[in-house]
Amino acid sequence: MSLILVLIIGFSPSVPFKDKPLLRNTVMSLLIPGSSQILYGSKVKGYAFVATEIFGFFGNFYYRHAAEIARQRYKIYAYMEAGADPQNPDGDYWEAIERRRTRDEYIQYLWRQARSRYPQDPEKQQEYVNRHMVNGNWSFPTLELWFRYRKMRRTERSNLENAGVMVGVIIANHIFSAIDAFVSTKLSSHGIGMNSRVSPYGASVELTYRF
Repeated sequence: MSLILVLIIGFSPSVPFKDKPLLRNTVMSLLIPGSSQILYGSKVKGYAFVATEIFGFFGNFYYRHAAEIARQRYKIYAYMEAGADPQNPDGDYWEAIERRRTRDEYIQYLWRQARSRYPQDPEKQQEYVNRHMVNGNWSFPTLELWFRYRKMRRTERSNLENAGVMVGVIIANHIFSAIDAFVSTKLSSHGIGMNSRVSPYGASVELTYRF
């Protein structure tokens, strides 16, 4: 859809802002980073934006896929080593397993939390425990096995965080490409050029003046 819009904006004579290069270039690069740069002369810079976009999308896909693999692995592992239910869709269940080695320890943990919050109110203590209780059993026989499960959970979270970073790269790439198109078009008549770069490690802007 974005590619179709860019082609229409770039080549169709019926587009309302066809004769407004500032708006045209900005919208094109906002939809597809690097598109106006490539179509209107700054190919190296445009391809850099395109490469960053591809990197962001493939990076996001890779990390989301890695997170899903880690999720399936720790569920199977918890089933084999602790008797957990691998089909349980409740995220709180898997978090509870990460918090405590066995279900009994988790229940004791909830009661300690409840007594700390409501020291003089047994009814609210019971409500708190009931509200945070999860369905399903588990019991890791050793701490070593449980720590391995927790490590798998951290791997999933790390991959999800990296996938989020890639989304940030994609968004920043669109914004910087649009800004670059806007400013470059604005300044080109004055002999001033601008180069923008976006990467997972940061962004930079470079101005040059042609004598």
